[in-house]
Amino acid sequence: MAREFTKVGVIGLGTMGAGIVEVFARNGIDVVAVEVTDEAVEKGRGVLQHSTDRAVSRGKLSADDQAALHDRVQFTSDMADLKECQLVVEAVPEHLDLKKEIFGRLDTI
Repeated sequence: MAREFTKVGVIGLGTMGAGIVEVFARNGIDVVAVEVTDEAVEKGRGVLQHSTDRAVSRGKLSADDQAALHDRVQFTSDMADLKECQLVVEAVPEHLDLKKEIFGRLDTI
């Protein structure tokens, strides 16, 4: 049986993470997008903006749909904001210690 999600979290907003955020948001799902610092959050926001700008310029996404997509994304540097998410996707660099730290923090939320 398929499970439907209305709110998901994505930790890590590099190329992969920002792409995951975009896919969820394009499909009408609210997303909490988390990065480690406010500067990294802004960089991730820029990656998403660039990607959706390209989609608009290529006619694959309307400007209204782009705005709606961005409205579905909450950017944050606070992992506690993931509390209401039904699913959290981790998309950070492949460093075991970092992943252990993230999953340890998720266990406390």
